[in-house]
Amino acid sequence: MTLAATGAALADCPVIPDTAATHYIDNKTALAVCRQNEIAFATRLHQQQLDMQAAFQAQQQNFQMQLRLQQTYNAARQVTLPQF
Repeated sequence: MTLAATGAALADCPVIPDTAATHYIDNKTALAVCRQNEIAFATRLHQQQLDMQAAFQAQQQNFQMQLRLQQTYNAARQVTLPQF
């Protein structure tokens, strides 16, 4: 299941030393891309959790409805109609 690997997927973003040759922007660019990827992953994970929660709630509601229908059916079977 995807949820089991959440800790390993969010790795620390690497720090790359900047130099004058790279105009001191490589680290900031790599860090920004890394953070954006972490945010995207966290967003996908959160959406999966919401989807799973919604599916669980739908199943729970379906079960409750089936239980009420079964109880109604059982109660109706116990009713005896008067003989004419």
